[in-house]
Amino acid sequence: MFNKSIEEIKKEDLITLIENKVAENLYIEYKSELNIGTDSEKKEFLADISSFANSQGGYIIYGISEEQGYPKELIGIKIDNIDEVKLKLENIIRDGIKPRIQGIKIQEVIIDDEKMCIIIYIPKSYSSPHMISYQLKGSERFFSRNSSGKYPLDIQEIRNAFISNEGLKEKINDFYMYRVIKIKNNDIVLPLYGISKIVLHLIPFSSFNYFNKYNLELIELYTNDKNKISILNLILGTIRDYSLFPNYRFNIDGLLIYNCYQKRDLYTQIYRNGIIEAVNAFLLEKNINFTIEGKNTVPLKALKEILIYTIPNFLELYKIWNLPPPIFLKLTLLNINNYKVVIDKNKFSQYEIDREDLYLPEIILESYEENIENLIDDYWLELIWESAGK
Repeated sequence: MFNKSIEEIKKEDLITLIENKVAENLYIEYKSELNIGTDSEKKEFLADISSFANSQGGYIIYGISEEQGYPKELIGIKIDNIDEVKLKLENIIRDGIKPRIQGIKIQEVIIDDEKMCIIIYIPKSYSSPHMISYQLKGSERFFSRNSSGKYPLDIQEIRNAFISNEGLKEKINDFYMYRVIKIKNNDIVLPLYGISKIVLHLIPFSSFNYFNKYNLELIELYTNDKNKISILNLILGTIRDYSLFPNYRFNIDGLLIYNCYQKRDLYTQIYRNGIIEAVNAFLLEKNINFTIEGKNTVPLKALKEILIYTIPNFLELYKIWNLPPPIFLKLTLLNINNYKVVIDKNKFSQYEIDREDLYLPEIILESYEENIENLIDDYWLELIWESAGK
């Protein structure tokens, strides 16, 4: 069951849990009924949800009775309007837990003509600790889980949770800075032709969980399989450029994709833990771009086209892997001192970029539903344009 997406879980999977006597544990809990009518029932419901998010994530299954922690019977729940119930649950979770937990999924499983089970999947959160904001006081606002079920965090555990979250952000930034320095010095596994480089990083917060390793076989050179994604869509190259002949090979880090036409000037490294590093030394090359007043240029329109084409493809791979947000996105332009920024031949910046590298602000993608084009415009492209005085 747990190798499937929640949408694929069937009645037979739930029966298997009972037959195999899969006990409640850190990752799963059984409930015979769904009760959210009173304040105390809502508090209990929110405590259950937040405890999973604050630990390792997992499933709550409503409609299975249990005895001493073991599933006993598939009894189901009679629900007249499942869409209405799901909306109510989503609203209670959204309004009753702070900060919001991203990636929660609610799915019904039909048992018979009258009854169904409801499964709620709660991912491990990397924005924890999550606090219940619904009429609770003191440390009982925070819950986590162990093998015996949920429990309230004490003050020291709450403090440790905040420290752990800050430590994760430091790990992400340390990895990012280490890689950018390597790329700038061309001290990388595949040295590139060209000095100036565009560097894109996607770093899922979950990548620093030691146990998270993803199936790179879901990436193919050419494929029409909806459950796979093509290598052609995972390289930070110019769109519809038929001069690109991407090649790929596995290495100790994961999967390396690169062009092998005339000279190597772009690559994508997909790490086994889900981190993606894409580098393009082609777009900023002097012989490719036209110059303005003798100055090299950053072609803003072409850069935007590449980003809004490529980033959704990377995110689509994450969806196939069921990799949860949040995801750290970072764009860096290296060795672009004295470059002008150009939108087209008739619209270019008044001045030149006055520093060697541009470290653009990170985008923290909290869900896959966010508008990528708007984020790119607001966080990155506007700043690149302003970096040369507009």
